[in-house]
Amino acid sequence: MRKILSFLLALALLIGIIPMSFAGAATLTDAVKSNYSIETTLSDGIIQKTAKRTFFVIAKDGDGNKVTPTATFNGDALSPTWDDATQTSFTLNFTVEGENTVVVSAGDAELTYTITYQPAEDGEYVGQAIFSIEAFSLGEGYIVEP
Repeated sequence: MRKILSFLLALALLIGIIPMSFAGAATLTDAVKSNYSIETTLSDGIIQKTAKRTFFVIAKDGDGNKVTPTATFNGDALSPTWDDATQTSFTLNFTVEGENTVVVSAGDAELTYTITYQPAEDGEYVGQAIFSIEAFSLGEGYIVEP
């Protein structure tokens, strides 16, 4: 009787452990695959007045490690303009007036943006530049404040 009880207990444990180990592995793999995050400096639906726009992408995996994203502009692959340990940047060169599509991907995460290119008329305001000159590394403050 003791042998039968031991056998049934061992069988019950074995039956209970095997499916959980397979389910656990599948769940872990799915969680890692679906746990990518992408942040960009683009906004969907904007109107672009200049022929160039640089945007930044911060893409991370489920553990918070940086991953190198990919980007396409109207279906054409973009090469990174800049890539460091934190972020990657891409530059868009607008040539087609009207709607343009940008797709940014990392792992299985994907963001899609529609940007409307309307070239600025001569003399039309397209933005501003703010600059400053500082001497903080010399223990001083601003020479020209922003």
